[in-house]
Amino acid sequence: MPEISIAKSLADMTSGGNGADSVAVDQTSPPPLRPGEEALWLHLDNLAAESDRVRREEGRFDDFDHYLDMFYGKHWPTTMPTFRPPIVANELRTLILSEASDLTEAQLRIYITKNPTVKSARDEDLERAFRAIWVREQVDLKLLYSCCWALICGTGFVSTSWNPDAHHGFGDVEIVDVDPRTVLPDVDCIDDRKWLYVIREQVLDIPELRRLFPNSGWRVRPEDRWSVKGQGRHSGPEGLSSSVYLGPLTPGGSTFGSAFGYKKARARVLDCLLHDDSVEESFEEIQGIDGRPVHDANGNALLHHTVTAKYPNGRRIVGANGVILYDGNNPNPGGDFGLLRVILEPALGRFWGSGFVHQTAELQLAADKGLSSNVENALRLNNGIVVATTNTGLDFETFAGIPAQVVQISPGSDFKIIYPPPMPPDMVNFPFMCLDLQRRLLGFPDPRIGVGGHGNVSPELTETEIAQAQSATRLRARMLYYTVQRLAEMIFA
Repeated sequence: MPEISIAKSLADMTSGGNGADSVAVDQTSPPPLRPGEEALWLHLDNLAAESDRVRREEGRFDDFDHYLDMFYGKHWPTTMPTFRPPIVANELRTLILSEASDLTEAQLRIYITKNPTVKSARDEDLERAFRAIWVREQVDLKLLYSCCWALICGTGFVSTSWNPDAHHGFGDVEIVDVDPRTVLPDVDCIDDRKWLYVIREQVLDIPELRRLFPNSGWRVRPEDRWSVKGQGRHSGPEGLSSSVYLGPLTPGGSTFGSAFGYKKARARVLDCLLHDDSVEESFEEIQGIDGRPVHDANGNALLHHTVTAKYPNGRRIVGANGVILYDGNNPNPGGDFGLLRVILEPALGRFWGSGFVHQTAELQLAADKGLSSNVENALRLNNGIVVATTNTGLDFETFAGIPAQVVQISPGSDFKIIYPPPMPPDMVNFPFMCLDLQRRLLGFPDPRIGVGGHGNVSPELTETEIAQAQSATRLRARMLYYTVQRLAEMIFA
């Protein structure tokens, strides 16, 4: 995550020494706290908990795993009866990919001018550099991923930041599509322009966390919710006998950033950017024209009282399991949070949007169940019902009943196979009716998929039908346009 790399660089600059994490720490004792650290962490943790509550209510994130299963075609339980075929006609996934492709296939052209008042004063060198970043960071692909998130769960995110560790340590712009499950926005905001704070949540290995934050990371203890307690035994450097987690990339025998008592040691990291109106007061002596202090009649120096913003670009707080890893200025230019919301339908009075899966998941499931029932019923009807008299001489315990099987019966006995009447057409067409209704609800009427209307089939009328059928897509394109515009401004900044 690019923000973590920035925090690492800032932490290195604000403290001396980086060897604390090479010492094995007793994981059972609470970490040593610094003044005000406990209150700041509680405030940060409460913000995250409240934002998570609103996200689950508005964005229906309790069903997030179900939404992903719908996209990946996991519509049936893992165990099914042998007579019921788990058929999946995942048209919902096809519609999501088709819409995301249509929204992001346009090749954008960014123009940069030296003087905004002069139209012809273009800066071609900066334009080439900007296009190089756009291509190198695969921004078109990151926008497509963000659109897929928005179409699946209603809301996607894309972030822009400066990663000082990129490009061989020279630093570079980094654009990332963000999993919505890692974003906890201001609970009172309805868009990403007026929010007062946003929290990025992620789970990191303890050795990795201590590598990124060498000055404070050694105080972070693993969280049992995200970790796995160890079962083996290992003799540690401090005489502790327990299992030890060295991290996935730690050389054997090293205790650099090790965590004793765990087979997998991890902790949740909260990275918060917020607008903080804290101020700093200062008193300075007033100097005259000659540069000397000015005094009053009693000979006391006159003082000038100044009040300045403590965090003019905003504040950034990074914490994990009760430990504040970084607390300082927001590193993003212009005071923005470096994060953009991607929604493709209007979200009236709320922050979290609505996606395709929200709207038509039940229609997709009904179509799959209908198709499965059709196949099951067809197999059952194809077998027919055997009607025979008791004197046929057949042993029905061993009678296979396979198609074209030859059977020999006693003279005068009766043996026949009766087939029930076929299922009505409405029953057979029911799944396709559900899929057709789903397409129409999501903005894919017949002309959109290449099916022309009856009557006049002139080219002019056909083009009109196609244009009218794309009204929902044009709305989503306008919603995406302003996000891309702000993204380009952030990349340039």
